[in-house]
Amino acid sequence: IPQEIGKLSRLQTLVLRNNSFYGEIPRNISRCSKLIMLNLGRNKLKGNIPAEFASLNKLEEMHVFFNNLSGEIPSCFGNFSSIRLISLIANNFHGTMPDFLGKLGNLEILELTQNNLSGAIPALVFNLSSLRNLELSLNQLEGPIPSSMGFTLPKLEVFNLGANQLTGVLPASVSNLTNLQLFAVDTNNFSGEVPSFGSSQNLYWLGLGENCLGNGKLDGLLFMSFSQNCSALQLLQIDDNQFGGVIPRYFGYMSSLLYLTMSRHLIHGIIPVEISQLRSLQELSLQQNHLTGEIPDSIGEFELLNELHLNENQLSGKIPSCIGNLTMLTKLSLGANNLHGSIHPVSERSSFCPS
Repeated sequence: IPQEIGKLSRLQTLVLRNNSFYGEIPRNISRCSKLIMLNLGRNKLKGNIPAEFASLNKLEEMHVFFNNLSGEIPSCFGNFSSIRLISLIANNFHGTMPDFLGKLGNLEILELTQNNLSGAIPALVFNLSSLRNLELSLNQLEGPIPSSMGFTLPKLEVFNLGANQLTGVLPASVSNLTNLQLFAVDTNNFSGEVPSFGSSQNLYWLGLGENCLGNGKLDGLLFMSFSQNCSALQLLQIDDNQFGGVIPRYFGYMSSLLYLTMSRHLIHGIIPVEISQLRSLQELSLQQNHLTGEIPDSIGEFELLNELHLNENQLSGKIPSCIGNLTMLTKLSLGANNLHGSIHPVSERSSFCPS
């Protein structure tokens, strides 16, 4: 990036994203004191963010995602009193999240995904009442989430803390997040019960997999009763927890669902026929549970299904001939059950599936 950019004293917007710029970020960009937006994303930049950027006190958007930048999150960010968006995704920033991030009162989007950040998330970050997107996945962050989160972040839409080392329980106050669209805390060490998301009618992504949620209780899936008011849900991923009980019949209300993965639990009982109402489903993964009964004929109504995993359960009976209707299927896993009979030819689209 040429040093001469620093001579552009009236510059308000600098967008150099999606190029092949390399080397360090020029320090004299700090002379562009009227800069409102700086977007250097998707380049090959390295080194630290210059401390001189503290003079950019009018900056509202800072994008340096997908580079090779390193060091700690610089203290100059604390001077960005007008900042609304910070995106540092996919770099090599390390150290802890500084407390001053929680003092940026206008901050709406904070994206620190895929770095090497560690330690606890500053409590002040959960008091940023303007925050809409908090994306901190793929780091080594630890500690609990404050129980008041659902009250202090009223505008929250995207909450992605997946693939960290977070512990504790999921706050019951998330039931107050009426604007929530994505909630992902998969691959952490959360335990206890799952709160209700009944107020989040725009929720389309719920990722809870690879935690210690559920405690093996027979009513472990009752939290999903919110699905009766959540027709927007497209992904429900709750694999590798400790949920018990049976698959609720109201799962059929999730008419927009594309991915349903709930493998490796203590779930028993039958596969309810109501699940056939999920006509848009592309993946159904129920393997390594304790499901019994037959594979329902209604399984053949998933005409868009790409993956079907029912292996390592206690299913019995024959493979329904209507499985031949699943012409989009690329992965079929039925091993380690009690199935019997012949394997039907599935090459013809005309295979009949009784309703």
